[in-house]
Amino acid sequence: MSNASAPSVVTRVKPDTADNKSGTVAAASSESVADFAIFLILATFRNLQWCTTASLTPSTFTDCHTNAAILSHNPRGHTLGFLYISLPAHLHPKPFPNKPTGIIGLGNIGHLLAQKAFSAFGMTIHYHDIIRKPTLEGPLDATYHADLNAMLALSDCVVLATPASPDGRQLIDGERIKHFKIGSRFINIARGSLVSSTALADALDAGILIGCGLDVHEHEPAIDPRLIGRRNVTLTAHNAGGTLDTHIGFESLSMKNITAVLTGQAPLTPVNLHFLPSALKEKASL
Repeated sequence: MSNASAPSVVTRVKPDTADNKSGTVAAASSESVADFAIFLILATFRNLQWCTTASLTPSTFTDCHTNAAILSHNPRGHTLGFLYISLPAHLHPKPFPNKPTGIIGLGNIGHLLAQKAFSAFGMTIHYHDIIRKPTLEGPLDATYHADLNAMLALSDCVVLATPASPDGRQLIDGERIKHFKIGSRFINIARGSLVSSTALADALDAGILIGCGLDVHEHEPAIDPRLIGRRNVTLTAHNAGGTLDTHIGFESLSMKNITAVLTGQAPLTPVNLHFLPSALKEKASL
């Protein structure tokens, strides 16, 4: 038997702590997360949290049946502001074969979500990103905003779908909330660390926000008590990517990355080449 050490292959680890090529399997959850975001959008427009909880007793049932309609809206024609902050180009995983470039990992979630919201519900798509994607704008009739605050000011519903900030910085805090359109809605299917739960609760109290759909939370599994029990806030337990299809996809993509590395090829979805020492980086990129 050979005494040569087997190559190390890691597919789920913090990219800045690995000393070998690391791959991501996040793209396997794109469809599931995009679908879940659509559910949360509908929940905020149609007051589904109120409708669901009200159905449990006759008195609340009657109240909701009588009064919910005046506070509910169809998404069609409303402006969906899509917030996705791309990683710098040198941090991007390589695209899958036969897939369009530029829409990778969490970026793919946003594209799928925009397609669904535009095609199925007739929503008007706006987006903010540090990297503009003009090739995607035409099919979606999407409008790009270099200025995040300008997009927030006109969006009826804002969806956050961006990687967590490496420095832990919050993207949606008390100051940022001030730029939201009065009476708008907010959806977070990204990372709880990006959003101040205190700012959300304050905005709901002030009427800046009239609905929230939150799958991820600032201090999960704990949720800010001020957000619990509100009939205009839909809370879920970080379930957006949680489908059998996603887990099958995770395993399949992991094995494809492993097979690629073991056969001397680059991983399909590398994430950490920029963290490796120069010697390892050169070897890993071969």
